[in-house]
Amino acid sequence: MAQQRHTSLFHPRLVRNRIASLDPDLFQQHKNSLAVWINHLRTGALEETNEVSLHAGFLERIFGDVLGYRTMATAQGDQWDLVAERTVASGGAADGALGFFEKLKDKCRVVAPIELKGASQFLEHARGRSLAPIQQGWDYANKTPESRWIIVSNYRET
Repeated sequence: MAQQRHTSLFHPRLVRNRIASLDPDLFQQHKNSLAVWINHLRTGALEETNEVSLHAGFLERIFGDVLGYRTMATAQGDQWDLVAERTVASGGAADGALGFFEKLKDKCRVVAPIELKGASQFLEHARGRSLAPIQQGWDYANKTPESRWIIVSNYRET
């Protein structure tokens, strides 16, 4: 069977240049942040914990510390790009969202709603709900017309 080709999200040269310009200590900091989550996953602690109690820490550590997105609390000015519990049109709330946010609500724009589930939840199964997690993310994106991506995670390594 032929291997499927895919288009890279970032051009390899851009990634190489960006990595070369970063502080080498940054990688150790990221490794430390990720090690805590990986340890909890391997010991089964994530499967035993209520998913909602993990949302804030996951958004802050992974999206904030590791990926560099700023919340209102960590932004230097009046603009930030990560929020938790983002209400979407016609009800419901995504567990988080990436976008362009500021104090003036009419200027806020969601680029990617984030749907988070517990470690034991399969993302393509509804598990007693009307929508599977992937469908929930899709629903949030459809209710947020400016969205271009959907992020769905269940805290797993895969």
